[in-house]
Amino acid sequence: MSRWIPPGEEVRIGAPALPLVVAAAVLLTLDALGVRGTFWKYPNDLYALLSLSDPSGEVGKLGGLLVEPVRDGAGDPAGWIAGIGLNLLPIPEGPGAGEARDAGDVGSEMKQASLAALAGPENRAWGPVALAQKVSRTLGDLLARATPGEVRSLLDERLLWKDRWVVYSLHGQSGIARIEGLEADGTLRVREGDGRIGRLGPSTRNLRPVSLERGQGGG
Repeated sequence: MSRWIPPGEEVRIGAPALPLVVAAAVLLTLDALGVRGTFWKYPNDLYALLSLSDPSGEVGKLGGLLVEPVRDGAGDPAGWIAGIGLNLLPIPEGPGAGEARDAGDVGSEMKQASLAALAGPENRAWGPVALAQKVSRTLGDLLARATPGEVRSLLDERLLWKDRWVVYSLHGQSGIARIEGLEADGTLRVREGDGRIGRLGPSTRNLRPVSLERGQGGG
């Protein structure tokens, strides 16, 4: 789905926080529909448990988010388009299954999650149009009433791989760090292998967990 955010609707939250608000709106909508086990992967993906019976088990990609400005003739933002993609049905595995995957993700080993596998039978009646309407209303409510702190708090609680070591790519360089949480400006706070605190911005790519077998301390 695509949701138009006109100028003025973002005033309470601020334009830089719009991707965070969109992520929060989708998570809250899925919560209200009885979909469990969903997470936000910084900076713009949604993930979910592949098995609800194992809360600490494997996760798969549920969808992706993208907020793009639309500029006027002077180059100023005339509004924003929030693009939201969710897997409603299971995606087949096997040859060719990875062709439609986000270029920011690594390798064909990435698992896919779907709403059909997460929602109970009583919640499978809604289709894509009804789901898009619910997300749009929730997004509008957040933009009108929520504070940036409330949005950050929600996403911090649902942050995928929090307190775990991850590897990432940023500006062509790779790094390894432990995710600690979200900063006030919406960047990702991490602890490097030498103990220093670092921050990862929205240009971060290929974020994925790693083991501690190579001795990246910190437990």
